[in-house]
Amino acid sequence: MGSPDLRSALKSRWSLVIDGSKSRFRMHESRRDSMRAWAAIATMISELYFVFVSCMRLFFPDRFVKPLYQDLQTWCVLAILAGLRWTCRPHGQMSKISSRGVTVLFNVSCLLCTIHMPNELLPASAVSRAAIGLFTEDPLFTVLVRCACLPLAVLIHYLREDESEKLLGCTLVVVAELISCLSMAFTLLEVDAALCKQEQTAMDLEKHIQKREEDMKETEKVLRAARRLLSVTCDCCERLTHHWQIVEPSRGILELLHLKEDASAKLLPFLQFICPEDQQRFAHFADVSHTTDAPSSLHVRMTSGSDGSLFDAQIFLVNLPGTLENKNEPGYLIGIATIQTQEPSQNMVSIPEHRPLTSSTGALDARKARRSRRCSRSSASSDSSSVSTVNGQGLAQMHQALEALDQISLLIDLNTVTQGYCIRSAQFLFKESAALDVLPKLYSWVRQQHQPTVEDWIQEHVNGWYATGSCETTETCRGIKCRVPGTQASFLVGELSTQGIACKGLGQVPEEAWQQSSAWEVEE
Repeated sequence: MGSPDLRSALKSRWSLVIDGSKSRFRMHESRRDSMRAWAAIATMISELYFVFVSCMRLFFPDRFVKPLYQDLQTWCVLAILAGLRWTCRPHGQMSKISSRGVTVLFNVSCLLCTIHMPNELLPASAVSRAAIGLFTEDPLFTVLVRCACLPLAVLIHYLREDESEKLLGCTLVVVAELISCLSMAFTLLEVDAALCKQEQTAMDLEKHIQKREEDMKETEKVLRAARRLLSVTCDCCERLTHHWQIVEPSRGILELLHLKEDASAKLLPFLQFICPEDQQRFAHFADVSHTTDAPSSLHVRMTSGSDGSLFDAQIFLVNLPGTLENKNEPGYLIGIATIQTQEPSQNMVSIPEHRPLTSSTGALDARKARRSRRCSRSSASSDSSSVSTVNGQGLAQMHQALEALDQISLLIDLNTVTQGYCIRSAQFLFKESAALDVLPKLYSWVRQQHQPTVEDWIQEHVNGWYATGSCETTETCRGIKCRVPGTQASFLVGELSTQGIACKGLGQVPEEAWQQSSAWEVEE
């Protein structure tokens, strides 16, 4: 059958004795409060026992040899009552030393009262001494006190027994007390270990709940910051459910969609205000946002709710985590910014106050005629002056961009020496330390009406790269009207294509490498 591993058993049990974890101290503090509650019940039982002993002396005086004032049982019960009364006193504080003092008093008193106690009541004293260890904050100290009281137990047994049985009886008392101490130690330490595990589980749960609350507070701060940021850059900022419904629509979205404010409306369907041809693009855009952290936006065509008028809008999307009840149904935080498609201010018609529109259109036609005559005279003097003229602002921007240049790579044709070496390709590399405001911008080359198309095309490639690691998509970008910054020259791009996405450094925005096949068209 094999012998038990006594060494491992003793080592594991000894680890329970020397364990000084925080959960044990916390459990002992709760035991101290529990001891005060049980002391009140033990006080009542002790008082009833004192009344019982007094009645026994009154009705059965022959059972008691010594008078009341010489009976140790009576005085020990009174001492126990005094200790219990002091333990459960109102608004009293039990220190560790006080708790140990009560434990010593209780054990010694229970032993002394057995000198003049009838044999039938001796088991009650033994059980009481063992029970006190279950409620003290230091069970190991209770076991040590019982071991220390072993000589007193032998002395009491020596005084109680006859001369003929004293030696054998004292030996049996020593064996019985040792077995009782070991059994008491096993029981108390095992109960103490189980309570410590329970307390440690409660502490871990409290830490988890506290961390969850801190995470929720931090998430709320981030969401409030995102809402403030979207409210600054967008016309309205709303919360969207998983089923494309706006939660508690604000006045901004109602004014944007030309809807009447209704206090009872808690949800507003959002997908119906997007044109049918863009609804599938918006749904795909929202689905891709769950698999990537790339910042993105989408240009869509929207319609108002009252008159059905159409307008262009740019939608920014932020994912919201799901709640505890609906973990699989996360929400969104969307920002809607309207896009102005009107021409620049110098081409707008100015309507004077109290004047009809026709009168102002005549003045506009006259201004157009004068401008046309000036342009014709200018083109007659020089055919290319309107194309190559650079204003002062364009010169300043070009000068700043040239200062930021770090390297120019040229591919020249060596067979064109008589023509001065024709340049087949040129690549401009700017300094890494150059400020962002001096670097040339892509949108400064693209006409304003084509910028949303280019941005959607770029975001489609970026989202695909973040989701799959490849920027190959079926999205095309053709017929883009571009211009040369600082001049009036323009050209038409046949199709935009990407050669790949290169990410420089951790956490930086990926850079697109562009290849353009274009057809030049000079604007008249």
